[in-house]
Amino acid sequence: MNEGENISLEELDYELPEALIAQRPSEKRDECRLLVYNRTDGEISHHIFHDIVRYLREGDILVLNDAKVIKARLFFRKAETGAEIEVLLLRQIDENRWISLTRPAKRLKIGTELKHESGVLCARVIAVLEGGERLLELNYDGDLLRILEDIGEIPLPPYIKRKGIESDFNDDEYYQTVFAKNLCAIAAPTAGLHFTESLINELMKNGVSVKTITLRVGYGTFKPITTDNIRNHRMEQEDYFIPRKTATDINKGIATGRRIVACGTTVVRA
Repeated sequence: MNEGENISLEELDYELPEALIAQRPSEKRDECRLLVYNRTDGEISHHIFHDIVRYLREGDILVLNDAKVIKARLFFRKAETGAEIEVLLLRQIDENRWISLTRPAKRLKIGTELKHESGVLCARVIAVLEGGERLLELNYDGDLLRILEDIGEIPLPPYIKRKGIESDFNDDEYYQTVFAKNLCAIAAPTAGLHFTESLINELMKNGVSVKTITLRVGYGTFKPITTDNIRNHRMEQEDYFIPRKTATDINKGIATGRRIVACGTTVVRA
């Protein structure tokens, strides 16, 4: 495919039966399914994730995204009518203002006041944005991230058709990677969810070097593509941070012919 050539959205369409979309995680992270594609002969084989130790070798550099998911999903009531409004905080503009998704959005005009039942957080709509998002001004005392940890919910992906509070699993734990450190994302770097601490240790004992970067996974990771030509699809802004030591080690690895293994698309985007 030539650079600049149109790519039709239909070319990416495929059938995925709903019955094959897991609604609950594997109890043991590294026992989920792993599909392996051999680029040499085109063979496809099926394994469990722990078998990745057979495919990563001494000298490889495995790069992980250590972003941690914020409990950015909130349920407010309209101050005027008491109607429930679901809010997903997408991106912080400054100390108190957040670009947000709201549902139902039609009810939220500029000036609408929202209150959380906890009494510790209020919001006011101060703008309606081009894509239908709302710019909210939050009113609270103290540390917002701590408040969200107390009253918010983990925003599960839209293909999970259940609420986190209805889960047999602890989504606060399972929808975070074991190496999550920087509380900044509204979605998990899902490719990393299947690593366990013991699996990472095993890889390191085998001579695999493990490095981390931080990319603040945002709305763009699950925003629907609405253009016929996907080159016209506008990706949302995502902030990232690559430690100097990580960048140096990766560059040295490339220069010396070592394999750089990016864990998922969020690492590739960084």
